[in-house]
Amino acid sequence: DFYSDYKKYLNRETEPWSVGIYRNIKEAEPETIPKLVELLNYISERLQPEYEGSRTKFYDFDIFDSNADVINHFIYLPYLQRLDLLSYPEIVLQKQGRYFSVEDSSSGEYHLISTIISVLACITENSLVLIDEPEISLHPNWQMKYVDFLNQIFKKYSSTHFVVCSHSHFLVSDLKHENSTIISLTKEKINQDDSSSNVDQNKFRITSKQIPFNTFGWSAEDVLYNIFNVRSSLNYYLEADLTELLGMISNNIKDSQKIKRILDKLDSLPKRENDPLQEIITEAKEYLNTLE
Repeated sequence: DFYSDYKKYLNRETEPWSVGIYRNIKEAEPETIPKLVELLNYISERLQPEYEGSRTKFYDFDIFDSNADVINHFIYLPYLQRLDLLSYPEIVLQKQGRYFSVEDSSSGEYHLISTIISVLACITENSLVLIDEPEISLHPNWQMKYVDFLNQIFKKYSSTHFVVCSHSHFLVSDLKHENSTIISLTKEKINQDDSSSNVDQNKFRITSKQIPFNTFGWSAEDVLYNIFNVRSSLNYYLEADLTELLGMISNNIKDSQKIKRILDKLDSLPKRENDPLQEIITEAKEYLNTLE
């Protein structure tokens, strides 16, 4: 009735903006109107005053309670907000003296804040929290602070463990050795007998290895080479290993364990066509065989 004859209820000639919203819904989704009326009747019977004598009323329900009757009508709550019949708490951010809704934040800010809020909503002691690739859309400065940010926010949940899956070397360099462990996952092709029948020659397995280093404060080049097995043209640590390896061979040093350790690291790097590094690896393996 209000939207059909607002002048009857309001002492004004100007049409409220929500009347236009109502017309659009009625025209585009006429089947939605009865659902909204049903939901409004349900909520109005359960409204509570904000405080004694208050004209403001609220309806409280748990979105995680799958048995709540209102869950069946949950998809219609945004309609009531658009019609200016319902409001619910929202997150407001402040940046450089300006206030704005979290929905108007950058993709990185929204991703970070929504993740933290989701965890805060359900975390308890002895929880196991799984976070996949939190670096998405985050500026490098934010990536470097991400782990410290988690430690500060959830420091009272000392028995909770966070498992973070990431490809970001910035996150790795922010891990403190006293309360974190790095597990490296590698996909390896399974060596199978070609003569076997019904064998899929393209099968792979995932292997895991705990990294024994304290990576806190490491440079990007160090993390990329030692943790992610990625080399770049400016990788100091790759150059250092190669220099040491070639020096040991040229000086006929017989430290087979050290040579093998460097070789294993170099051999795990991605192979490239016509790569001079492969010639060095082959030569080093031949030298290692003479020691064994």
